[in-house]
Amino acid sequence: MACSVVKILDATTISAFLYEIRSVDVIDRCRTVYELVTSREVVEEVMRHQRSTNQSRMSSFGTAEALTSEEIALMNYLEVRYPALHRGELSSFIIAIRYAKAEKSYYFITDDKAMRNSIEKILRDEQVIEMAGAKIIIKITGTIGLIIHLGEKGCLGKDERESIADDLLTSTFRCTPWLIQQLKS
Repeated sequence: MACSVVKILDATTISAFLYEIRSVDVIDRCRTVYELVTSREVVEEVMRHQRSTNQSRMSSFGTAEALTSEEIALMNYLEVRYPALHRGELSSFIIAIRYAKAEKSYYFITDDKAMRNSIEKILRDEQVIEMAGAKIIIKITGTIGLIIHLGEKGCLGKDERESIADDLLTSTFRCTPWLIQQLKS
């Protein structure tokens, strides 16, 4: 692996890679330069909605990390406090907290609007600050940001990024026209 940056994926990103983007195996491209990590809860969520053709891709995409008992307690707390967020988003976010706390090189990749809108408030929550041992900042981007970065690293050519943009435009994936334009350029 050429890079030590970990990409912590939530279910929205994995689903986009498995179901929405058909022209390029983005998981395979990511694995050439990044370590891919998610939570066991995300793997279970994606596998429940798994198409049989993608089962082997999902099972070999990266590492599924288990939450500690303290992290599970935090997830339970956050589930009550933020009912719009589900176990998948919360568990992958908590893994991002783990990496931030350990000062590891990572990015949390999520497209979930409710999760992205809640991050600042969650990180100001005294329970989260106590769990982390200090106030932390989560490094975050979305699926398109990750794909753009893969292009910048030379892992995806312009034609491939345009094909991915076309795939996303004809799928259920939601993003702004501006993001699609950024992906194509």
